[in-house]
Amino acid sequence: MKRMRRAELLPVGEELLGLTDGESIWISSEAPMTWDDLVCTLVHETLHDYCTVRGKTMSCSNEHSCMRGMGELINPE
Repeated sequence: MKRMRRAELLPVGEELLGLTDGESIWISSEAPMTWDDLVCTLVHETLHDYCTVRGKTMSCSNEHSCMRGMGELINPE
C-alpha cells in the first residue's frame, strides 16, 4: 500500500499506463485515463512483486496471468 501512496507521474508515452521496479510506481502522465483506469493501473502495479512462491517472486508473465484470472480487465502487455 505504501508503494501506491508514493506513486509518481512520469512522461512514459501513451502506450504504457504504468510501471514499477518493485519499489516505486510510475503512472504515465501522457496516457489518457479515466478514474477507473487510474485506480486499476495503481492496483495492477502494486500487485507486481507482492506475492512470492517458495520465497521467490513470480515472473511478470505469471503475475499478469494471475491478475487476469482475478478479473483484471485492462491488458498490461
